[in-house]
Amino acid sequence: MKGIGKITALECAKRRAHVYMVCRDEKRGKEAQEEIIQESKNSNVELHLCDMSQPKDVFAFTKQFLQSQKPLNVISTQQKKRFPN
Repeated sequence: MKGIGKITALECAKRRAHVYMVCRDEKRGKEAQEEIIQESKNSNVELHLCDMSQPKDVFAFTKQFLQSQKPLNVISTQQKKRFPN
């Protein structure tokens, strides 16, 4: 297990939280989701795909999530900033 976002999601899942993972890369996201479910024994770990560096993607995801009317109590973000060379 590596990465503060993955560790945060795992610790929340271990505490029986319903975890909404928002990832850019589907393959890596699914791998992390499966690992967290297996290690925490909590199947309430959802994977959502969104490129947080793209405002239109963030807006679309936010709109979709709000329409679902799912509760959201904590937000933890570990977005890496990328700067052009």
